[in-house]
Amino acid sequence: MLADITSKPQNDSAQVQNRAEIFHRINPRWLSHSADGNDSLWAVSLQIILGILTILSYVNIVVALLHQAGAIALFALSIYFIHRFRALDTNS
Repeated sequence: MLADITSKPQNDSAQVQNRAEIFHRINPRWLSHSADGNDSLWAVSLQIILGILTILSYVNIVVALLHQAGAIALFALSIYFIHRFRALDTNS
């Protein structure tokens, strides 16, 4: 399959489509889950709750660490959405 892609001269859109087909064949199902607005809503809600619990627990280290981990996850989710929206803009 890979030899077919490299041996035939093709235009860029055909190469991208072939790579997408290969990726979908080897991509596990859990990796192909696309994040939607509900994922970010849950992440923001969890971050707010952890922030309030951190203050109410007089900065318990476990709760504070969970709050920081949530901040990293929320930041990563934001970058993912920016990437996806830019990809949609270029396709339109």
